[in-house]
Amino acid sequence: MLGGPTRMNCEVIAVKIPDNRTAAVLHVSGGVDLTTLDQLGGAIRRSLTVESLACLVVDLKEATHVDSSGIGMLLDAMRRANRRQVRFVLCGLNGAVHHVFERTRLNLLFEIRPTFGEAVLDLEAAAC
Repeated sequence: MLGGPTRMNCEVIAVKIPDNRTAAVLHVSGGVDLTTLDQLGGAIRRSLTVESLACLVVDLKEATHVDSSGIGMLLDAMRRANRRQVRFVLCGLNGAVHHVFERTRLNLLFEIRPTFGEAVLDLEAAAC
């Protein structure tokens, strides 16, 4: 990549939801690409080991871009979550990232909420 390696930050928080279950929320900032896959993939894998996990939300509001390797990792994460019967939700896709998901029609495959707030309201209402 031009300009050196991409920086990405991933903050993970656990949120209690009804029925004594847990939702993990990953707030991602920066680029999601080949140089940052290990960091985000590791956070997702660790989150999926939580015994009472009902839902995993990946907030991409502050993601600057998602390349093909990032999309592949998100697809793999969704598949892993589905195997564990954990709901997998993306939210906060900004213009460029949202465009990639629409252009590739992945917006039809992923569960996507416009904002983090809407994702949380939906989680509380559905209890995952």
